[in-house]
Amino acid sequence: MRCQSTIAKPVTLRGIGLHGGEEVSLTVEPADADMGIVFVRTDLEGAPEVLVRHAAVVERSRHTVLKAGSAEVHTVEHFLAAAVALKIDNLRVKIDAAELPAAGGCSREYFALLSQAGLVDQKIPRKTFTLDQAITVEDG
Repeated sequence: MRCQSTIAKPVTLRGIGLHGGEEVSLTVEPADADMGIVFVRTDLEGAPEVLVRHAAVVERSRHTVLKAGSAEVHTVEHFLAAAVALKIDNLRVKIDAAELPAAGGCSREYFALLSQAGLVDQKIPRKTFTLDQAITVEDG
């Protein structure tokens, strides 16, 4: 059994959004077990939260967008890839713009940032999904 994990301390990355070109500050903080990964739009009134869930995905071309109410978070795929690679389950990610920093156009900077924060075992079993039959997806 593998336990859930988060980071040991907050870390910050500043940069420019890849598609929108807007300056953004991203601060990643530890989160409680079973929280998952949550983006917090600190630039919007009430600091709305956008949870990383399949139901939050909005169809857009050339980047991934998550949405909750009127709050959107753009270009999350490289950050989430780094979190998955490090097996991090729970994070609170504060951003002050709609799009995450480009971070060199890959997950390397995010991987380094999260690694620098250190990992913490949360002593709560990780929720897993087991695929027990083949799934086929076809287009056309």
